[in-house]
Amino acid sequence: MNNFVKSQTGCDYRELIEGINATPIRLCDQKSVDINEKRYFGIRHDVDDDWPTSQKMAEFEASLGLKTTYYLLDSRRYFDYSPAFLKEVKAINNLGHEIGIHNDALIRWKMAGDKGDIREMLDKPLRYLRSAGIEVVGTAAHGDQICRDMGFLTFEIWEENSRAQKNPKLVFPRYSLKEFGLEYEAYFLKRTAYMSDNHGGWTGGVTWNIKPHEVLGKGINQRKEILDGFHSLDHGMLQILIHPQHWMAR
Repeated sequence: MNNFVKSQTGCDYRELIEGINATPIRLCDQKSVDINEKRYFGIRHDVDDDWPTSQKMAEFEASLGLKTTYYLLDSRRYFDYSPAFLKEVKAINNLGHEIGIHNDALIRWKMAGDKGDIREMLDKPLRYLRSAGIEVVGTAAHGDQICRDMGFLTFEIWEENSRAQKNPKLVFPRYSLKEFGLEYEAYFLKRTAYMSDNHGGWTGGVTWNIKPHEVLGKGINQRKEILDGFHSLDHGMLQILIHPQHWMAR
């Protein structure tokens, strides 16, 4: 079995997952989050680019009997709407992992000058995946440079968003998650702690009110601080965000 090493920090994914799996705390996919449960980990993979590494991670997790979530970005080259790709996605799903959509429709709509059928951008990948019998009930917002430049977050397209609009001057359509057969947006899930491999190192924190993309610390030591902080709590979820493209197999 390959090891997966995060290039920025040297952290080994096998070590991270096996360490989490050794604790007496349940690890679940995002759709299985239960706010009434005492404590649990929820691992999500935002698959921006590296599909082959995602497949290897899914196999490794399944070998430990673990279920996580893979959010797929349909605007990327790997998501080619082919029968072959659909077969690969279904293989991950059959391992017990949840499949979701990594949503960047609002980004594409803004890049096109507020033109195009944004409803179709949202619905097309869902129809494709569901055509193979893959249940898709969750989505996770994707961020990009245009979001930072224009001041918006892609989950603001959802009516269920309870946070203040980042740039109130921007006008864009809004839809309900239910219109697309979706049950949740990953950033709306209740969590007591958050840890991400983004921004060139581990970021996140332990708090009841973590803001999306808020950097509370950085680096490999932050990973230990977040885990230790979460373990000091007697309740809640630690949402762990993994971007497969940051890791390399050896």
